[in-house]
Amino acid sequence: MADQEKSSFPFRPILRGTLVFFAVVVILTVLLSILTELGWTITAFMPNDYYLFIIYIGIISGAVYAGKNAREDGWLIGISVGALSSLLLFLMVIFILRERFQIGVFVVKSLINAFIGAFGGIIGVNLAGKA
Repeated sequence: MADQEKSSFPFRPILRGTLVFFAVVVILTVLLSILTELGWTITAFMPNDYYLFIIYIGIISGAVYAGKNAREDGWLIGISVGALSSLLLFLMVIFILRERFQIGVFVVKSLINAFIGAFGGIIGVNLAGKA
């Protein structure tokens, strides 16, 4: 029974990592919105695409969290968190914002998210250590 559980794909850390991604993105977006309303101009530090910076921080945070909880296969878990986060963003664009998108740009950004997630997952596994 223990061998069967060990060989199964770790869905729980991936889903939790994706929830961490979503929470970090929401918190940073609200914080940035409040600071912008109070008169702080973000454009001096991050010219146009500060939302990408927030998304990348969220992916790294979620992948590190997932990798730390899974304790093995950090690259695979991180890629999964990055891909699931991309899917979540895709669904938000399609259903909530109702905006058009270019499939080529989406694929490239998804690959970047998966790559960033892989590094986050590896870092998470290394932070957890072998216990």
